[in-house]
Amino acid sequence: MPVVKEFEKLFQCSDIDITALAALVSGGLYYLSLHKDRSPFCGIDINTPEGYERIERAIEFLVKKIYEEGDIQDEKKAIARRLLEAGVDEDVIKRSVWG
Repeated sequence: MPVVKEFEKLFQCSDIDITALAALVSGGLYYLSLHKDRSPFCGIDINTPEGYERIERAIEFLVKKIYEEGDIQDEKKAIARRLLEAGVDEDVIKRSVWG
């Protein structure tokens, strides 16, 4: 999937496995699409505007959370770098920043 390659570039310095997340989301969407004429899935009928909008909102939520997590990781890396430059012990930084 070409779009996944672009996301991989964006998240290459992140601990987020964007390829696996994309596989889960796209696989779920494929399944919902293939299953839509049989019956609602998990009580959601994507043939209705309400059901379709629920799936859209869920995807938007996931995308926002993924980007937020990426931003959090970037900020932690910046903090760790500043602490290291200030002479703070590396083990203290690891415990404090990365848990």
